[in-house]
Amino acid sequence: VLLHASSLDHAIVRDTLNVLLKYEVDMETASGQLGELIEKHLFDGGVLTIEDSVVSDNSSEVSSSVASVFPFDEQIANAGGIYITGSATITGTTIGGNSVRSSNVVGDAHAAAGGIDGDGSLVLSHSRLVDNEARASVPSSSTSAAVATIGGIEAQGDTTVRDSLISGNSV
Repeated sequence: VLLHASSLDHAIVRDTLNVLLKYEVDMETASGQLGELIEKHLFDGGVLTIEDSVVSDNSSEVSSSVASVFPFDEQIANAGGIYITGSATITGTTIGGNSVRSSNVVGDAHAAAGGIDGDGSLVLSHSRLVDNEARASVPSSSTSAAVATIGGIEAQGDTTVRDSLISGNSV
């Protein structure tokens, strides 16, 4: 937010190295290794630990007028509460009241994973995953598809759930 950017990419990190490094030679050295460092630390996932917390009332919403066909060139609202690309351990935490909503007036609409989208490994223990939702809509006169999947948790990596409540999630 301070950099007027919603995410970090190669250009933003390169353009702001002078904030971290004083000497030109250091900036040149770091800039030469920047691509590898960014891929390793920003985009390869990482380790997420959440303990004794509440993740609630978040949403991922997409509304469009784009011709699209599920699942090939879809427009999707995804991961209302938490999105995991690396590994995560979530303990003693409530993930509730999060939502994904997708609407499209021209093509298909897809909404998935209201609570957690786990594309990496996940250990969920002594936690509550409750009352999350996924909703998709297209006009009633449309021949397009409204696809809502997975109100609670989408687990695509190794996942362990211990002593946790998963309830009241909806599509």
